[in-house]
Amino acid sequence: MPLINEADFGFKPDIPNNRIIFGLKGINGINTELTQTIIANRPYKSIEDFAKRMIDTKIVSPSRMIQLIKGGCFTELHSKDRTETMDWYLRKYLFRPCKKLTMAQLNKMKELGIVPEKYYVLLDLLNLKEYILDDEGFYKNYIDSKRKKIPKKGYHDRFYILDSTSQPYFQKFFPNEEAGVVDAKNGFYIISEKQFKKAVDKELLPFKEWMETALDKYNDALYAQIWNQYASGTLPHWSMESLCYYDSEHELEHINEEKYGVVNYFELPEEPEPYDYYTRWIDGERKQIPKHKISRIAGTVLKADNFHSMVTLLTKYGPVNVKFNKGHYSFYNKIISVVDPETDKKKKIEDSWLKRGNLIMIAGIRRGDQFIPMVYKDTIYKHTVNLIKEVNGRDLVIQQERTQG
Repeated sequence: MPLINEADFGFKPDIPNNRIIFGLKGINGINTELTQTIIANRPYKSIEDFAKRMIDTKIVSPSRMIQLIKGGCFTELHSKDRTETMDWYLRKYLFRPCKKLTMAQLNKMKELGIVPEKYYVLLDLLNLKEYILDDEGFYKNYIDSKRKKIPKKGYHDRFYILDSTSQPYFQKFFPNEEAGVVDAKNGFYIISEKQFKKAVDKELLPFKEWMETALDKYNDALYAQIWNQYASGTLPHWSMESLCYYDSEHELEHINEEKYGVVNYFELPEEPEPYDYYTRWIDGERKQIPKHKISRIAGTVLKADNFHSMVTLLTKYGPVNVKFNKGHYSFYNKIISVVDPETDKKKKIEDSWLKRGNLIMIAGIRRGDQFIPMVYKDTIYKHTVNLIKEVNGRDLVIQQERTQG
């Protein structure tokens, strides 16, 4: 690993400890200037010392600090467990816990999925309240003639008129018109702002009581979102992402290969095995074309060669050269974008599946020293390439088709 107090620009032998120390310059995102600065300021007494001199001074940006942690730079300075160091950094520098829950966090709470389903109807009521009390629904200011004193704002209450959108929902929540209906015009209720707010607050009371107990759950969900954004994946995945190699086992080492039909490429025959034949007319002659036995391999994309439509895939058994045809390669390599209607600009919705570091499964045949992606109509695999989104022990979360733009 590229230890922060010992690593040089490139690989460095550590003879007393019988190891090779990875170079800081070899970490993704760490350029020559930053490498020189890190080395010039050594030694660092602790990660807190490093943070004070390198992070607090903005010399090391969050994205670069993430890469240093993933690469294992602080395994001797802070903790052998990189996840502990990542947790320390995220909580200290990127996570901002909420101190008090208010209705302002309502949409975020729903987005995080922590609101109990029984309160969903109350969230609809809040949206209705916001819609009804919008300026467009304002009807008039109300002055109570029985009161001698008029407030500085010039009225005692404000009246709003419902419309064809809001009235059905209002009647659903308040079927007995007990939420401040004072009059009607053209079939639409006119309601008192004060009475309506009071009725809504009464309905929302159980939800507000729940919110008083939900702060820890909300902060836990916020932190999980931060972790997923910056630190998702296994430790082997961190190594591949930051160092471009696995410093221990492959992250697909323990998957259920039988379940997913994954085989060892190096045990496949160099020439594909036919299991059937079909007839095709070629140059006026009827010929028997072999159908080959389809196999499946899985690994990490190390390199994509656009010129030769080839991908180097690192399987747990070793690297494999995968040769696509041009159209097939272009389909899986393209970045999918859509036009954002609000900005009229393109917005990326899916990156290339052949991007370095991605985990993929490929169905096809071995031919010589290459693997050729292909399937037939009767093959159990409907697509030649599947993107592995997540590794859960022996199981995988797989995306079979590209996102539709």
